[in-house]
Amino acid sequence: MHWQKASGYNRRSKVEASIGRYKRVIGDALKSRADDRRKAEVAIAVKALNRMRELGQAQFIRLACSRSQRANAVPTRLHATRLRAATPKGSGRPL
Repeated sequence: MHWQKASGYNRRSKVEASIGRYKRVIGDALKSRADDRRKAEVAIAVKALNRMRELGQAQFIRLACSRSQRANAVPTRLHATRLRAATPKGSGRPL
């Protein structure tokens, strides 16, 4: 909708969802008292959340079919599959 783009609502909603996810998974309070340790604590938590999102996010692949099959097809869901990320030798992290 036009008003959503004009007001930045979509971006705001994504930020609120991210903050909610952080609080639900990590917690809503920081354990450290010193500022530099708080920064490190937040950085570690954000890295962990991003990694969880990477590993758990489904990748959708459209299945190929002929034009005649598409014309007669009943709408169905796309199939979600998890594709393995390529990892460099000796590293546990994907490329």
